[in-house]
Amino acid sequence: MRSLFVTAALLAVLATPSLAQDRFVAIKAKKVITGTGQEFSPGMLVIRNGKVEAVGTKVSLPPKCEVIEAPDQVLMPGLVLARSRYSLPSRRRSGNNSHLDVRKELFPRPGDMEDLLKAGIVAVALIPDGNGVPGRAIVLRPTDGEVDDRLLAGAGYLRITMDRLPTDKLTLRGAFKEAESWIERIKKAREAWEKQQKSAAAAAAAKKAAEAAKKKAQEQKGKTPPAPKPQPKPAPKPKPKRSSSSKAAEALGHDHDDPNEGIEPALAGVDPESLDAAPTPKRPTRPTPQTGKTFTPPKTPERAEVFMTFLQKPKEGPRVLLELGGASDYLHFVDGFGERKLDPFLYLGNRGTESDLFHVIDKIGESGATVLLHPRITYEPYTRTQRNLPLELSRAGCPVAFVPTQSLQGWREEVALLIRAGFDREEAIAAITKRPAQLVGLGTELGTLEKGRLADVILLDDDPFAPGATVQRVFLGGEPVWSAEEETE
Repeated sequence: MRSLFVTAALLAVLATPSLAQDRFVAIKAKKVITGTGQEFSPGMLVIRNGKVEAVGTKVSLPPKCEVIEAPDQVLMPGLVLARSRYSLPSRRRSGNNSHLDVRKELFPRPGDMEDLLKAGIVAVALIPDGNGVPGRAIVLRPTDGEVDDRLLAGAGYLRITMDRLPTDKLTLRGAFKEAESWIERIKKAREAWEKQQKSAAAAAAAKKAAEAAKKKAQEQKGKTPPAPKPQPKPAPKPKPKRSSSSKAAEALGHDHDDPNEGIEPALAGVDPESLDAAPTPKRPTRPTPQTGKTFTPPKTPERAEVFMTFLQKPKEGPRVLLELGGASDYLHFVDGFGERKLDPFLYLGNRGTESDLFHVIDKIGESGATVLLHPRITYEPYTRTQRNLPLELSRAGCPVAFVPTQSLQGWREEVALLIRAGFDREEAIAAITKRPAQLVGLGTELGTLEKGRLADVILLDDDPFAPGATVQRVFLGGEPVWSAEEETE
């Protein structure tokens, strides 16, 4: 029934006048994994102008549609790597750097991200290194070219660490205090400006009322104000008498025998021609108070603006990835900043093979936060008791997303081991596609094969969690960008 519905919907689209200008590509595969819980065997994906148009078992193809045959391969959404320092140099930051990102750390070189494509990754979030509030992550396509050309606009998040106590806690507390002080400063400046506006308006009204009262009094007495008397003109100054020497100098062709004769004493000894070239002294300028009709707030530091947004308009603030190393880190965050409404995603960075985070799984589950972590089995500290944290978090109600523990190529194999340990397969697919896409802000564009989403897809030679399965082709926007066959040639 679903295939019939998809076919009918596609035929309706084909009837539109713009069809002749559209570019269609169809990929036929042994299996199509949509990432929404549905799989088609065999399956077909239709791409229109770089976006998913239809998916199903039998889909009618439009005219002039390019068809890519992959009868022995599996098609699925491309993987999204939500946290990485791939290809970035070591450059640690500390303190509040919420206004910075990693763009200035990138020096693109041809083929510098080819290993990501080989692993089937279609988007990568590059994080700033350091602790406290190191800055913002950006999300790139793993292709060649300038950074701005590869940048996925609007994606990314603010990275905050809470795994180095008490330093990280003090940094975050200081960032909020600085924001609060600037909010108070702007509030006082606005109040002063409003007071000034009221005083100016009252003075203008009083002046207008006085003039009206004066005019009314004059009208009642029938008098008009007397015209101002003309001021007498000042008498001309007498010309200085000329000496006999100056008359003699005139007779000889000279103007004066004394160059300073007839010049006021204050200018005696000064060359008259130099007076024209003398610069006019500038008056010292004073800062003028705000007198306009529009209030201009004091300029705030860029690092404070993000946290001011968290305090005043939390829904408009950036996404936050809060990094924790242990159970106590989470408790410190909740105790110190639980009321701040940061609503962060959580990254649980397991330190080695041991973790005590199982102590706070219930509390994290109550928050409903999406959790990013490594797909592996850990041990309770100082014991050989195994803990499957991804499975426990999923059962507690937390959406789970994965990042590789070490190797990009071994990422799917790590997830496969969790599936064998009881983790749900559909949740595992979402944890490397849909969930990380949501975490970085691309939840409506990547991660599933739904109509209107970007056709960033991969073809594998087997099921993604089968031992030894490898990526064969990668498509971005429906266009091939990497092929294993071309790699071996």
